[in-house]
Amino acid sequence: IEVPLCDKLDILFSFIKSHLKAKIIIFLSSSKQVHFVYETFRKMQPGISLLHLHGRQKQTARTETLVKFSRAQQVCLLATDVVARGIDFPAVDWVVQADCPEDADTYIHRVGRSARYGKKGKSLIMLTPQECQAFLARLKSRHIEPEKLTIKQSKKKSIKPQLQSLLFKDPELKYLAQKAFISYVKSIYIPVSYTHL
Repeated sequence: IEVPLCDKLDILFSFIKSHLKAKIIIFLSSSKQVHFVYETFRKMQPGISLLHLHGRQKQTARTETLVKFSRAQQVCLLATDVVARGIDFPAVDWVVQADCPEDADTYIHRVGRSARYGKKGKSLIMLTPQECQAFLARLKSRHIEPEKLTIKQSKKKSIKPQLQSLLFKDPELKYLAQKAFISYVKSIYIPVSYTHL
């Protein structure tokens, strides 16, 4: 789906709310984003267990999270690419790529977390209008052509007022939001700027 950057959290939260009986992995580009989205969504209580996993966690915390996620049937794991390769999770229903992957290989590895051992799985990638054309061309060169979906207006729900209120009341969450935003901008801007040198 094509999603303006300012609507990503709305769409992500709405997606989780409409898939409460599923096992979901949501990929974000940085550990700071994972931490912010996890803490925010946890306070907003979407109605499903939330877990988070990223490279900055201690190994014991990561192992504990992996075990919890593997055993659960209805759960949402927010993660960085630390879980994109080499880990087998049973029965993942959905892989959501909330941020554009670095390349087609990363896309393939992320998607590969679902549909294991002959089972079916579903994947959703959220691209901003600026990312859409270039990234879809990269996928097409690898013979991958995702079906483009449009979200019905009736399914769109804004969490912006709730989010604004949370950030206003909680300075620590506001700080996490700022750090997450900076790390997101670095993740999309720095790789792009080097390609033009």
